[in-house]
Amino acid sequence: MAASAAFPSQPRCRIIAIGLGFTGSAVARAIAALPGLDIVAAVDTDEAKIGLDLAELLGAEPLRGAKVFGELSQALDHVHADLAIHCVGSRIAECLPTITAAVLAGLNVISTCEELAYPFFHHPDQADELDQAAKDAGVTVLGCGVNPGHVLDVLPALLARTSLDITRVVASRIVDVSTRREQLVRKVGVGLSEEEFRERAERGEVGHVGLPESAAMVADALGFWPVEVTHSLEPVLATMPTPLGEREIAAGRVLGVRQRAEAYRGPSVAVQLNLELYVGALQPEDRLRVEGEPEVELVIPGGTPGDEATVAIVINTIPAVLTAPPGLITMIDLPARRTPRR
Repeated sequence: MAASAAFPSQPRCRIIAIGLGFTGSAVARAIAALPGLDIVAAVDTDEAKIGLDLAELLGAEPLRGAKVFGELSQALDHVHADLAIHCVGSRIAECLPTITAAVLAGLNVISTCEELAYPFFHHPDQADELDQAAKDAGVTVLGCGVNPGHVLDVLPALLARTSLDITRVVASRIVDVSTRREQLVRKVGVGLSEEEFRERAERGEVGHVGLPESAAMVADALGFWPVEVTHSLEPVLATMPTPLGEREIAAGRVLGVRQRAEAYRGPSVAVQLNLELYVGALQPEDRLRVEGEPEVELVIPGGTPGDEATVAIVINTIPAVLTAPPGLITMIDLPARRTPRR
């Protein structure tokens, strides 16, 4: 393979893009502008997209010649690739078949599946099986993203390097969902009644996926074992009519969610993660505090921009994944260096 201009110490990377929703399409467009990374095919279940050329579908001429297939097996019949970028789904159960198929085909995998960010605590059997399959195939699998995968897990773990005798890590992320895309607005239940919200929450249909995984990841990074992880999810209700674009959320209806995940070490909370996603959230920010010697705190005013940062994280992890030891890894396993040392 020819050398990569984007990642000079790496060969060119041939990629299959799995999932062409908002995030998958944004990642593909960004890759189109980077020399050294070649999307050779895409996979999506949308009948309207199957058979199209990615250049036409996404308006990115460098993607010319990459066809959209309905199934990964069909794509692999036509192209050879080194890496699959998987941007479909949040739950292990729905994502594992496709990811496993990619692994068995000899592809490294980077996925935005939230539960894959740290599956060892809540899905140990599936994690062990995927890890072994990846090792047998000689490839690497990574679950990544902004949250989980960066703000409420990797950043606290990095910040904790500056302290000794750490007793607790507290991290919070506040997001005004009125500034985000409609998919997130629906995901946090905006406009539902409280009863509808609680019914859907019971079925796992509302709320952010991955907060318990982040708590377990931080606990792992800091050596806080054994731990028990708890998770709570509550609606934020409008106290008055609240505008959202051209519509209005009536008083008493849901504006979004407050979630908390806590990792207990014995009777004490070792890791506390707070997430607020609702319309009109005041003072959006990411705030991380490590209680140790010394105590340190980091605040990101406005918070990390979720959509744009997710695209960047997916792309920036490619060199590390291609050179990592085979197996299922997490973001805390990766070096901070974006490209390998020459």
